[in-house]
Amino acid sequence: MVSIDHMNAEFYFNRDVECVRTFFKRKFDYDSDDYPKFSDITRKYNLDVELEASGFTKQMDIDLNKVILNLFSCCLPGHSFNTQII
Repeated sequence: MVSIDHMNAEFYFNRDVECVRTFFKRKFDYDSDDYPKFSDITRKYNLDVELEASGFTKQMDIDLNKVILNLFSCCLPGHSFNTQII
């Protein structure tokens, strides 16, 4: 499970939805124009708050994402990562 606040949340959501759609198309020849969209998501529970209670704070998440972006920038010269970290 990935937080909807994660910097790649929409990518992972869309990837997983497409995998399920592809499975049903191949296995059952079923295709529908009605499927979940990331923009339709509303927060029902705040798991982020519960995780923070376990010691993983929002600031730790921000710091981790900065390190990850730094690693990508170092390893992939010439690529820019225009990601806004909240």
